[in-house]
Parts: sequence; structure tokens; C-alpha cells
Amino acid sequence: MPKVIGFGGEEKNFEENELLRDKCEEMGVPFGCKDGECGCCRIIILEGEKNLSEKNEKEKKILGNDNPKERLACQTKILKGTVKIQYY
Repeated sequence: MPKVIGFGGEEKNFEENELLRDKCEEMGVPFGCKDGECGCCRIIILEGEKNLSEKNEKEKKILGNDNPKERLACQTKILKGTVKIQYY
């Protein structure tokens, strides 16, 4: 079962292909629109970025394509394994 480790070591289990949005909010990641338009849920992937979906067009628009470790939690799906995140 995929797992996300947040700031302070808090862990949440996910289903494969589940959006990070749903449980990251419980971990303290701030959300605004929850639709990839505001950029409020910007996170940094500390470990496991290869376990996530590719950046979609909304993420590319808000974040650009330069830093693969910077993602929007509302748009990113966890595919497998463990991902360690930090939020702004």
C-alpha cells in the first residue's frame, strides 16, 4: 500500500492512484481551490518522486516544469511505494 510521510514523520496510507489532496489536508498541507488553479497546496517531494504521477498541465502552468520535486498535492497521484513530502 502506498504511503506518504509528512513533516514531523506523520504517515498516511493511500490507495494506488489516489490523489494526495485527500490525506495531505489532514497532514496540514493548506488548500485553496483544490483544483490546481491557486497553487496553495504546493509541496516539495523529499523522497520518492518516481512513485508519483507525471505533472499534468495544471501543475506545469502553476509550477513550470523545471523542478520535478515541486508538486501540487491536489493534482498529484501516488502510484506506489513511499513518498516523503514537505510543504511551504
